Amino acid sequence: MLRIHNVRARYFLQPDASGRAASEWHTQRRLDRVVRERLPQTLAGRWARAAQDDGAVYRIRELHVSLWLDGDRHDDQAIAAVWAELLARAVAGALRSGPSGNVMRYDDQAHFVAAFLADLLAGRAWSRWMYAEFRPLQGLPAGRIAALLLAPRPELLLPVARRLRAGQQWEALLRRLEPADLALIWDEGPGRAIAPHLPALEALPPLPAGLPLEQGEGSFARNRLRLFVALSAQGWPAPEAAAAGEQMARLQRLWQRRPAPWFWTALARAEIHESAAIAPLLDGLADGAALAGWLAPLLPHESGRRYVARLVQALELAPDRPVSRPSQFAPPYAGLALLLPVLRELALVEQVGPAGLYQILLQAAGMAALPPPWSDSAVAWMAGLSPREAEAARDAVVDWPEVPPEIAAEAVALSVHPVALLVLRRFAAGLRGFATSSPAYLAEQIFNQPGHLLVAEETIDVHLARSPLGIVLHMAGRTGEQGAIPWLGGRRLTITLP
Repeated sequence: MLRIHNVRARYFLQPDASGRAASEWHTQRRLDRVVRERLPQTLAGRWARAAQDDGAVYRIRELHVSLWLDGDRHDDQAIAAVWAELLARAVAGALRSGPSGNVMRYDDQAHFVAAFLADLLAGRAWSRWMYAEFRPLQGLPAGRIAALLLAPRPELLLPVARRLRAGQQWEALLRRLEPADLALIWDEGPGRAIAPHLPALEALPPLPAGLPLEQGEGSFARNRLRLFVALSAQGWPAPEAAAAGEQMARLQRLWQRRPAPWFWTALARAEIHESAAIAPLLDGLADGAALAGWLAPLLPHESGRRYVARLVQALELAPDRPVSRPSQFAPPYAGLALLLPVLRELALVEQVGPAGLYQILLQAAGMAALPPPWSDSAVAWMAGLSPREAEAARDAVVDWPEVPPEIAAEAVALSVHPVALLVLRRFAAGLRGFATSSPAYLAEQIFNQPGHLLVAEETIDVHLARSPLGIVLHMAGRTGEQGAIPWLGGRRLTITLP
């Protein structure tokens, strides 16, 4: 297809026998009408015969054509025919000359769009003349531009992604896509073709290994698209790649929220025979019901368990070495686990050691609380102490760091250790409306809450039995994945509220 973006015509009129030039206005109106109404159709026919590079996309910056016409002897159709013939020859000649500063060639439309997106990511697209047709999108974020180009033409998604992957730019584009962009691309493309049932896994090409899947909130949609493209590159048909990509992304999200190694090892070994066995792990998840509905017909059958095991293995969710079942605590002061990320942020373990952390946690609970917080072995464990070490740590001499004078003065008035008050103030600063709450109020409403701790080789899952300020804690980002706790073996902490 030949498309001319802009035509600039200059008409030179020759005087007639009387020495007067023909009517300029009349001639311009006539020739402009030929350009608008007759030339496009006539040129299309000429170009179809002249074009030899089927499917390729060319961009020509400028093309100069001069022609002579006798307006008295040629009607409008004849003028259009002469004009089209000269234009087709000029274009073909420019293309035969090959790429230059005035001509660019792309293998197909996907190649052209991929080149534009690559230059867009590199920050040079809007300075290049060949992308003039995309100019109305200038000013929009790169992810939104990609969505607006790919969603209306879903057939471009895979070839564009393939070219960007070859140029190491696909991941860069994925990370620029916002949730709305991802939803638009998925809903108009893979989501429309998704297969309701997956065929036997053995009949499909191998699953990709070592995919760079993301973690954290908002990663599901990006991982889903990433998996679809990776599976398609392995030769999976699009409907099966879309269905498998969506379920694999759900498994990845479940692993982020419930990363207990023993559970994923059991799935990878096909040892879980019914979805009821994993119902507690799915409780409280936004898509827990959908995931349970998908697993329910698979797990009771050996082939289904092998299928799920293969997905888990491909996603590398199960640990390489055998793992033991987790230890469990049911402490009355499970809420103190909310302070562990703050202790990590302040790097206090490096300054005061486990004994100092233990004394800070006891202060946060309140030394007059019942039962006594020092009687809860889980509090000592959170500080990195064994029960045998805890008793000596309660009264150990600690080299405390200095605190701001205003914190020190407030601590004297509240009869709280200054460093403990510093920790509490840092924690409360992130809670809207609670920045100046008293230590006693924070202890009663937040820290002195029962629950249970599930401690595995690499994870700590804390489930609080109740939390009066649950909404406030959730809005402050104090729930969910909280990162690794260095003094607890680098285990990743996850906090779940009722």
